[in-house]
Amino acid sequence: MADQQYIFEPTSGQAIPLSVRLGWGSGSVAMALMFQSISILLLVYLTDHAGISAGLAGALIGLSKIYDAVTDPLMGVISDRTRSRWGRRRPYLIAGGVVSALAFVMLFSVGQIQDETLRIWVTGLSLILYATGYTIFNVPYLTMPAEMTDDNQARSVLMSFRIAGIASGQIISTVIGPLIIFYFGGGIVGHAVMSYLVAGLILTLSVITFVMTGKAPVAARRQSSATVGLIGQVKLIWSNRPFIILLAVKLFQLMGLAVQLAILPYVVVRVMGADYKLLSQFFLIYALVILVAQPIWVRIVVGIGKRAGFILSATILAIAGMSWLLVTATEPMSLFLLRSLVLGFGAAGILLAGQAMLPDVMEYDYLKNGLRREGVFAGLYTMFEKFAFAFGPVLVGLFLSYSGYDGNLPPGQSQGESAINAIYLCASVIPFVLVAIAIGFMMNYTLTEERLRSMHR
Repeated sequence: MADQQYIFEPTSGQAIPLSVRLGWGSGSVAMALMFQSISILLLVYLTDHAGISAGLAGALIGLSKIYDAVTDPLMGVISDRTRSRWGRRRPYLIAGGVVSALAFVMLFSVGQIQDETLRIWVTGLSLILYATGYTIFNVPYLTMPAEMTDDNQARSVLMSFRIAGIASGQIISTVIGPLIIFYFGGGIVGHAVMSYLVAGLILTLSVITFVMTGKAPVAARRQSSATVGLIGQVKLIWSNRPFIILLAVKLFQLMGLAVQLAILPYVVVRVMGADYKLLSQFFLIYALVILVAQPIWVRIVVGIGKRAGFILSATILAIAGMSWLLVTATEPMSLFLLRSLVLGFGAAGILLAGQAMLPDVMEYDYLKNGLRREGVFAGLYTMFEKFAFAFGPVLVGLFLSYSGYDGNLPPGQSQGESAINAIYLCASVIPFVLVAIAIGFMMNYTLTEERLRSMHR
């Protein structure tokens, strides 16, 4: 039987109720809670508290991300073909939330397992479960904006709710999370308590997203008798040059972010000789700036365009990131917090501009081919995100392992010079180079707002 896809008539941005925008943004809070906690806290938890070597821990995280990545396109096709009373996407918000919450608790409980071999196996299985839950939720979730509105500026506004959700999730996971770990004594117990509280929030927010997006303006218009299978769809999408460039941009930009996030706890604890309270202060300012800067970046992006907005924000982020080379244990607090402010401002812009481009390339494909394949696009897009966050921890783990980093040393005891240099390198130079490559690809992105509007005529 021929594959059938519904063609949708997206409504204008003004028709989207505020409750729907808030509800959809809540989904970003849920996933950011888990994603940021895993990206920032898991590697150091596995090396310093669960007794797994840096190289092996990085490899386990990297392999799970590769599994996660290759399943994304499949999840996109599944959601495209889903027919239910709740729509194509919304049922997966609940399913993904349940699996994600369970996996999160399991990951930050592996340190309680006494047998080393069993601990490694459970870590690997928990990472696979986490990857599955994240994919089930995130791929259908990312397709929803393209079905809600065909207005270019309205998408930027809608994406600002997602960025606000990401920033809110960052505050909870990277500010409150480390504080919970600290106040419950750190170590295995502190991480376990944090995991239960965060998992409860992930599940609750997933349910809220499902309920509040029930009135999202997506109306079926007609069916297409397209018979293009998964491989054929991927081939057609591969001919979408703006999308391919966007994939390359996201791969290198997010790889730089993944490296920097994974190494920051090591910078704070091993280079600065501080504790997780300082880490939470850094991310509090970082996330608050992302929230506060959204209206500023919306105006900038609407004024100069998404491509120019991305390049500007990425440049700010890359230059500010190089300042990690200067950090020392005696660095003034004002300088440390100023760095978090500038990095947060750059991150706010790069998140908004990058996310707002995804619905554009989906609409570009529809206008060229007459098919709604948002799920396939979202699946490939998140697949490249996962590859980026697969390679990031692997790079950090390899550098630390090669440099002789010893996770069994107490925080107050100095690592060797080679290990400290590896931390500096991962915090500054490597992210700078990767973001610079992303900027180079973005220079060739040609899907402007004017070009997309002309295709509607």
